[in-house]
Amino acid sequence: SAALGLVTVGWALGQRGASVAALVTTAAAFPLAVRRTREQGLEKGAEQLASNAVLLLILLAPAMGGLWVLGPQLTNAVVAEAYREATIAVIPLAALAGLVRNMRMHFTNQIFLLHERTDVALRIDVLDAVASLGLAFIGLALWGVYGAVAGATAGAIVTLVIGSAVGMRWYGLVIPFSELIRILLATAVMVAALWHAPDRVGLLGLAIEVAAGAAIYAVALVAVMPR
Repeated sequence: SAALGLVTVGWALGQRGASVAALVTTAAAFPLAVRRTREQGLEKGAEQLASNAVLLLILLAPAMGGLWVLGPQLTNAVVAEAYREATIAVIPLAALAGLVRNMRMHFTNQIFLLHERTDVALRIDVLDAVASLGLAFIGLALWGVYGAVAGATAGAIVTLVIGSAVGMRWYGLVIPFSELIRILLATAVMVAALWHAPDRVGLLGLAIEVAAGAAIYAVALVAVMPR
């Protein structure tokens, strides 16, 4: 129970950070897909979802990449000392799980909603719960509490892959692979730069690194995706 309490802080940071980044675009983006579906048909609605996914990942990827590389500094600045070691250990997986789960909820699952197949979206959500809990129990048995976190993350990834395959095969989901890969490349450039930068102490130092990371990411994104 104590270990679970320690791990929960880092897990919640990753999930909440991803949700906040995602909500910047999703609240306005999905209604656009619904409107295009009503006015121009499901094919155009799927194209709008693909555009939404690009906008979503443009914000989500650097936010989670920044959390991954700056997680120790953020933890030292805002988390109580008793929770720091566990939080620092969990944040990389929590950030990855947050990114994956939000891409599923706010992109791949939405193709089912456009088709008015909420039952399929519900089945994917149930699959996420079963896969995440099942793999978490396996990870817990093999590697302890951190194995449970790895298992939950793996469950989110498995669900995204299966949900994407179902959406593409039967519901016309369009995944803009080229754009998504370029965004991840720009994020990798930012993460590499921050990884090799000297650590700064305190909230002010963290803010400086966040601003520097944002500038580096913007330049890298323009370079790989000028359009």
